Amino acid sequence: MLKGHYWVGSFCNFSTSNNLLKEPVIAISDTITLVHDFGNRIPNKSWFLYLLELFNKDGIPSELNLICQFDDQNYFEAIFNGINQYRFKKILPNISNSYRRFIIFNKREKKIGFHLLDLTNKKKEQYELDLDKYDFSYFGYRAFTGIEWWNIGSINPYEIRFKTKISDLLYGIPDNLKYPDSIIFKPFSYLSQNNDGLCNVYPVSFTNVCIVDGCLSYCTDRGICDSGLTY
Repeated sequence: MLKGHYWVGSFCNFSTSNNLLKEPVIAISDTITLVHDFGNRIPNKSWFLYLLELFNKDGIPSELNLICQFDDQNYFEAIFNGINQYRFKKILPNISNSYRRFIIFNKREKKIGFHLLDLTNKKKEQYELDLDKYDFSYFGYRAFTGIEWWNIGSINPYEIRFKTKISDLLYGIPDNLKYPDSIIFKPFSYLSQNNDGLCNVYPVSFTNVCIVDGCLSYCTDRGICDSGLTY
């Protein structure tokens, strides 16, 4: 069987230049709102992801993604270096609800925290990945927001499951080195498009790209695009 793997979206940049910030980036966050369910068009044994990723300086990704499966299982999952670590059980995706996602590097305790908050009903759930035996750099290099397809049995991406609004795109730096748990969150400066380079067009459109309350915001919708989004 063939496996089709595709992604399209944007790198979230920490500053208005290509230079890294002087302050260490240790966290990212966003809010994902499920606006509309288009129905399940996901092929058999395949799945689809709404991505939030933080890469360290070695290019290792930490992810807190909304995953939609062919069998109508929809859930949030913490992923590290491409390996699923934890499926969130208390908080499940529902239409019209908004979910705040956090990924936090904790160098002092050698952990990565994956935090999820349902802004509609105020439920919280978190998972901490212990990296005590792992040689890991706790310095965020860049972040990614967008869409990913896994198509088992075909080589084409397929229609997205949900219309979503992605807002409050933020990165975090230490507030005070004496208090490692204290983080200041700041808005990303701009988005630069990125994709796998395998498709001429992708079955998703990125709309309403703008600044809301000082933060970058956009929607995923039906449609097509030939790249990610830039702002």
